[in-house]
Amino acid sequence: MKYSKKVPLSQYHRVTSLGLCKLGPVLLLVSSAGVSAHGFIDGTENGSGLQSRADLCAGWDNPPNGNCGAIRDEPQSLEAIDGFPNGGPVDGQIASANQVRGGELDVQTADRWVKNPITAGQNSFEWKKTAAHTTAEWRYYITNQDWNVNEALSRDSFDLTPFCTVDGGMVQPPTRVVHDCGVPQRTGYQVILAVWEVGDTVNSFYNVIDVQFEDSPAPPVPGITDAGTIYPSKNLDTGDKVMTRVFDSEGELPALQTVLTIANKAQGVAEVWSHDLAEKINSEQPDIKAGQAKMSGDTASFSPVFGTNPVYTKTASGLVRVEIDFDEVPEPIVDGIEVTGLEAQYSLNGDNEVAIDFDVTATGELLVSNTIYDSNNKAKGYAQAEIHNSTETFSMLLEDMTPGIHTLVTIADDKNGNLIQENNQFTVVETPEHDYVFPDGLSSYTEGTKVLQSKDGSIYQCKPWPNTGYCQQWTETTTQYEPGVGSHWQDAWDKVQ
Repeated sequence: MKYSKKVPLSQYHRVTSLGLCKLGPVLLLVSSAGVSAHGFIDGTENGSGLQSRADLCAGWDNPPNGNCGAIRDEPQSLEAIDGFPNGGPVDGQIASANQVRGGELDVQTADRWVKNPITAGQNSFEWKKTAAHTTAEWRYYITNQDWNVNEALSRDSFDLTPFCTVDGGMVQPPTRVVHDCGVPQRTGYQVILAVWEVGDTVNSFYNVIDVQFEDSPAPPVPGITDAGTIYPSKNLDTGDKVMTRVFDSEGELPALQTVLTIANKAQGVAEVWSHDLAEKINSEQPDIKAGQAKMSGDTASFSPVFGTNPVYTKTASGLVRVEIDFDEVPEPIVDGIEVTGLEAQYSLNGDNEVAIDFDVTATGELLVSNTIYDSNNKAKGYAQAEIHNSTETFSMLLEDMTPGIHTLVTIADDKNGNLIQENNQFTVVETPEHDYVFPDGLSSYTEGTKVLQSKDGSIYQCKPWPNTGYCQQWTETTTQYEPGVGSHWQDAWDKVQ
């Protein structure tokens, strides 16, 4: 099940300190029956603001957290065994819930993840569920003040006494639930671990929330309005573009766009282009400013930093929102082919035939032809197919074959006259000594009986007791013990040649 976010990046709210934790009633918002066992912290729909690490990976065209792997499509799937801190995900894999959906979330550095601004005191945590599960409880933990921000999350990172616990009452909650909890005092970068312990399975859902504590809300800058944020969400390549999209109450204003084209690999580093885009905004746009705001008397100044940069607009300008977008140069697709699955040696069957199978993987839209030549350069087989960025299996029955070295010549044509060729050799040998051509003489198969499998030209020998009886267990519709072919052939046979 894929999750699609409906809230724009600019709707990212600051939470202020209002009071103490409410441990009792749960605020129930929307009732809905679910269809799969998943849930996650998603604080956008009702304005609570705090969003989990996985949620900031998911559902955006250009998510604030980039390079998150498979969790981008399934932020609701961070599920592991119950019992944290005594049980639950192992140390080092807490953020990914034991890497059920990709270990990218377990990378931990001071600047890897976008941080929610937060102050100590009452804050709201909003769960979105894609299933109505009987719930035992929700628990919230926070990192110790001096945790190591450059080390994967472990139990040593956290205060293992939850700062907020909400009783689930062993009933099914609705699709969205908000908890008001008093967050302890901290400074700087911290991580909150939210645990939803369901009551009708042995698992819980684990979400981490990256937060940045502010000692007090920044004082408002006269005449300036918060309009968005430049998040250093991912690295860019040379030639990529990162740009602003500016809106007033009527819609987008393309004339006010600022575009930064990445000049080199160094500028493509996320923290660098975030700084450089902020500088360019400040130099080009009189009504839009980016960076850390400071007041000197009645005058405001804006200093871009190598990291997250707030974006502001002059209140009198009527501009209400600034979003960040990307135009990335696609990786060039280079035409190519790869041949796999061809055996080094094949044996003639009783009719001097050889059956071969191989795969051709094409990059690009190619017309692929395969010709097999014997040692005298005589063509013995041909097969052709159009392959478009995929893999095609070719099966060829070669007749009137003789022992010797043969060559498979694969040629790909891009239909513009450009050709790619790959050659692969294999050896054809005489039919090895055998007692029967399978399934002839089926009832006579005993320990040591050798049969020729005409489908691949190989020799198989019947295994000794107690497996011998399997060698005779074959009909046209019951083929699980057919040598080299059946799903359980290795229970009955050893491949000899």
